[in-house]
Amino acid sequence: GSEETHDADIILLKLASEQCEEKHSLEVRDGRYVPTPAFLKDLAEQYAEVGIHDCTPTVAHLIWVTVSAEFAKLKKTTDGTQ
Repeated sequence: GSEETHDADIILLKLASEQCEEKHSLEVRDGRYVPTPAFLKDLAEQYAEVGIHDCTPTVAHLIWVTVSAEFAKLKKTTDGTQ
């Protein structure tokens, strides 16, 4: 497949993710949210609204995991603890 780049801001993606997580009341197992098919479909739509065009549930899942990891890194480097 071809790789696409998108210009969506990570904070916008994180906020979209959190809204969707709350809306779907995801189960937490081993400290992680457990995604459902309905959640991933909704998340794909949320991401489309912030600039991820033609977002599928699979792509949404990959972005969701990546955004979470990147946001955790960002938080560490901006709160002075590194």
